[in-house]
Amino acid sequence: MAQENRIIIRPYKHEDKSALRDIAVDTAFLGKSGEAFLPDRVVLADMLSGYYLDYEPESVFVAEYSSGVVGYIMGSVDTAGSHRVIDKNIMPGIIRKGILRGLLLKARTWRFAFYSLRSLIRREFSRPDFNQEYPAHFHINIADGFRGMGIGHKLLDAFCEYLKDRNIKGVCAWTFTDGAKRLFASSGFSRLYDQKVTYFDYLLGKELFLSCWGKKL
Repeated sequence: MAQENRIIIRPYKHEDKSALRDIAVDTAFLGKSGEAFLPDRVVLADMLSGYYLDYEPESVFVAEYSSGVVGYIMGSVDTAGSHRVIDKNIMPGIIRKGILRGLLLKARTWRFAFYSLRSLIRREFSRPDFNQEYPAHFHINIADGFRGMGIGHKLLDAFCEYLKDRNIKGVCAWTFTDGAKRLFASSGFSRLYDQKVTYFDYLLGKELFLSCWGKKL
């Protein structure tokens, strides 16, 4: 309890960037390192956080402990607009950087690409558009060792208040993990959609269910 009380939720500052990028990578694969499927921390961090930290940093909040930043919520008030920026400004740079850093020479990259392509053919990336009712979205991650302390609720509260102040009428998030699903349910979110996906079954030996959760504000 004493540790939980020392957690501070505050807006993002530029000096937090390195810590947030590390947490994003270290939690990208069901709470563990995303290097399991993409073996380059720099490229993966760009994919996970590049838009939010470089184009909409005002929509990012962090959880800070005495040891430093231990969690974050990164979001956008306009999901459709953020996707346009990612497609135009973020992804071309990521592809170029990945090539220059030798990602195409690594077996893990090709394996991930193969299973992603298989899922694309299976239409696993075809999903409903919830942007009209839930125009905002977010990603939330907490460093290992600081989960189960109520940090997720505090980050969600801060982000939802931020959205309300901007008259955003709804927010949604996608997740694989049971922990996040419990967090969203206990924070007043409703399950909007479930989808079976198979692009990680080569790592897990099982299918996953991707869920979308939304909340009206």
